[in-house]
Amino acid sequence: MNSSSEQGKNQNPFEVAQRQLNECAKVLKLDANVHAILRVPIRELQVSLPVRTDEQEL
Repeated sequence: MNSSSEQGKNQNPFEVAQRQLNECAKVLKLDANVHAILRVPIRELQVSLPVRTDEQEL
């Protein structure tokens, strides 16, 4: 059996966010049309940061 931290390493962040949105929509009794709009991202921000290791490699 995997611990929750091990399971988190293999999960897609978008899928996790979708599940959280579904749970919140149920709790808030969110209108189905509003929920449908919130499920589809309008924009995406991708960031890349170069990291220098202790051996001075990128």
